[in-house]
Amino acid sequence: MLIEAGGGSSGSDQFYERRWRLWLWPLPPPDSFEFVVEWHNMGIDTTSIRLDGSAIVRAAEQALPYWP
Repeated sequence: MLIEAGGGSSGSDQFYERRWRLWLWPLPPPDSFEFVVEWHNMGIDTTSIRLDGSAIVRAAEQALPYWP
C-alpha cells in the first residue's frame, strides 16, 4: 500500500509540478522490485521502474516514531 502523506504542487498554463511524501506499508523485500504508476488524467500512461528494495529498507531503519 502506497499512501500520500503530504506534499505540495505548483503550476501554470505550461507546466505542473507535484512533490509528494509517501508512506509505504509493508516495506518491500530487500530485493529489487518493479514500481508501476499510471495517471491518465495527467497524460501518464502505465510506466515502470526497477527500485532497490534494500535501499528503502535501510532508509526505513533511520525513521523515528511519530508518536512518542
